[in-house]
Amino acid sequence: MEKQRLITIIITTALIGFVGYIIYSWWFASQRILKININGIEFGFRRDIREALKVEIENSSEIKKALWNPNLKKLTLVFVNSSDNILVKIQFFEITYKLAVAYQLKNRLMNISGEAIESYENLKGDESNVLIAVIPPYFTNHTRVWFKDWVVYIEGKDSKDLDLATIRFLLTVLNSTEFKS
Repeated sequence: MEKQRLITIIITTALIGFVGYIIYSWWFASQRILKININGIEFGFRRDIREALKVEIENSSEIKKALWNPNLKKLTLVFVNSSDNILVKIQFFEITYKLAVAYQLKNRLMNISGEAIESYENLKGDESNVLIAVIPPYFTNHTRVWFKDWVVYIEGKDSKDLDLATIRFLLTVLNSTEFKS
């Protein structure tokens, strides 16, 4: 009788623990992750970081090398005027703020500016002046981040995807792996 009761208690405890683990796992998986921690400083985002990590990124190692290149003196964020300018300005603010803080953490002064251009075609930067082209939905039906000729292209087919692509770019450059909900 005592042995049977002990077995029942063990099985009940195991079941309660298992159900608790399942509930905790489900709850954690359903929480949006909106913050990263870089050297003790939290950076917040408007969109879920896990969604941003699904955005296609080409040449991520080249992007990191270009933006942390010791010869880099200036970042120029470029855009073509369109009805989506407000979306571009939001991305510019997020990129400028987070990269400026990241460079300060590494004791680097970086000149970050914005510039209107006529077209996204034939852009070229160099190792001392990397261009970051934010391409809003008006000009693209893709969502991705890619790099060519010292230019980082951040494209989003809608406002949500442009946010996610910008976050994906920043996560790559900041090399962040510490996320918080």
